[in-house]
Amino acid sequence: GGRVLQGATMITPHQMMLFGGRGGPVWELGIVHLEDWLQVESEFEAAAALGTLRAVTKRVLQYAAQRSIENIHNPTPEAMMNHTADDWLA
Repeated sequence: GGRVLQGATMITPHQMMLFGGRGGPVWELGIVHLEDWLQVESEFEAAAALGTLRAVTKRVLQYAAQRSIENIHNPTPEAMMNHTADDWLA
C-alpha cells in the first residue's frame, strides 16, 4: 500500500523539506527522504541549507514560546511595554 493525500494543498519540495515531518529530511545520494515515504531529488547544498534553516527556526520558535509563557506568568512593566525583539534577534 501506498498513501493517498486527499484535500491537500500543493507545496514545493523546498517547503516540504523545511516544514515537513517530525524528524526532518534525510539526504542520501541526491535524494531527500522524509518520514520514510516521501522522496524528492535535491542537491546536497540545498538540503543542508534547508536543514539548517529548519533547526534555527525551531529554536527561535521555542525561545519565543518560552518567553511568552514567562511573561504571562511573571509580567513585568518592561515586558508589558516593550514589544520589540530581544537584542540577540535584532
